[in-house]
Amino acid sequence: MRGVIALLVVGFLFVSISVIYPTVRSEEPVGNILYVGGSGSGNYSSIQGAIDNASEVDTIFVYNGTYYENVVVNKTVNLLGENNITTIIDGSNKGIVLEINAGWVNISGFTIKNSYNDSAAIEINSNWNTIFNNIITNNDLHGIYISFSSNNTISNNIISNNLGMGLGLWESPDTKIVENTVINNRYRGIDLTFSDNSIILNNIIIGNNYSGIGLGSSDYCKIFGNNISNNAGDYEAGVYLQGAEHNEIYNNSIINNHLFGIELFKGCSLNSIYLNDILENQDCGMIITTSSNNEIYKNNIQDNKVAGIFVDDWFFPPRSDYGLDPGAPASNNTIYLNNFLNDTAVDELNNTWFNNTLKEGNYWYDYNGSDKNNDGIGDTPYNIPGGNNQDRYPLMMPYDGTIRLKEFYVDYGSVFTMLIIGMIIIIIFLLPIAYIWYKKGWR
Repeated sequence: MRGVIALLVVGFLFVSISVIYPTVRSEEPVGNILYVGGSGSGNYSSIQGAIDNASEVDTIFVYNGTYYENVVVNKTVNLLGENNITTIIDGSNKGIVLEINAGWVNISGFTIKNSYNDSAAIEINSNWNTIFNNIITNNDLHGIYISFSSNNTISNNIISNNLGMGLGLWESPDTKIVENTVINNRYRGIDLTFSDNSIILNNIIIGNNYSGIGLGSSDYCKIFGNNISNNAGDYEAGVYLQGAEHNEIYNNSIINNHLFGIELFKGCSLNSIYLNDILENQDCGMIITTSSNNEIYKNNIQDNKVAGIFVDDWFFPPRSDYGLDPGAPASNNTIYLNNFLNDTAVDELNNTWFNNTLKEGNYWYDYNGSDKNNDGIGDTPYNIPGGNNQDRYPLMMPYDGTIRLKEFYVDYGSVFTMLIIGMIIIIIFLLPIAYIWYKKGWR
């Protein structure tokens, strides 16, 4: 009976993975099914034993239990656990728990823990693998580490409480990181270094001690739909870019990170940052240092403690402590159609706070200029603190996809003048009446 149940589970997982992740070789014929644990005749007692005896594209189904192993996957197999809470691979603090050296491997349904000696729970050294629906926790270094590999998919995993990064990539382009929960890792939650054309989509990234997401010299990546909060306990930002170009960061919630919401540092250029909620971060919503020619637009920037956006050449923490060249000034960035709600900006350099083609700037909650021609754009510029920059086309109302007019217009200067004139007229009119009343009262 348990064999029948296992077959049904395997079949369901194959269908799910093949529908959601087309990178899996679903066109390949499914091989034999080998069983680990349980009470069936011929079941293997160890995962490694089953792998060693498997053929290419076989499936290894692992029943509930704790398996104290350090597993090496050196052939294309599907490794499926019965339940990701109760099917446990425990590395016993002896090194990498699960090392993947073959391509097109699928790993699903396990808790993977207790790597040791600066080792990852899962280390991937090959292409086109899928890591799906696992719990990866309490490892001596990284949860998952991928190096010199491409086209891997990491999805629907819980990656938590690891002593290094939750998920780290080194020279591993075209990686898809989708719908994971990455929480409370000691270093960065998700880190991409020299890993171009990767996607980070719909992840929950909370409470990691450095950045929630870090891109180092990774270009043409997309970061969107993520919840990024309460990261950067000691350093960096919710999203940290260094030397990264042509990336898109959009539709993310970047809230209450302990330093910055987003940081662009040292040579970040030609990145697009748009349609994000950047709220309540404990320092700046966004800090731009030594990075130029980026486009920042249509973001809601609200209630950040120091400033909504801060642009300068050198900022906390002092980069000289790291021996880094500060790089070129942060200039020629274009910032427009953002809503600064109970928030400010500081720019000590030379950047453009409006779109010169559209003739549209940003909404500033403390702008008190007029709009006498009712086009939704203030008649006078908004001065950006810190230097000589201006928003030449400040919006009268928050941007919600259109340039909106104020529901009513009040020219407070004219109102004050009319009030004074009215009071003078009233006084002139009342003086004779008061005089007559006075005379009558005297008699």
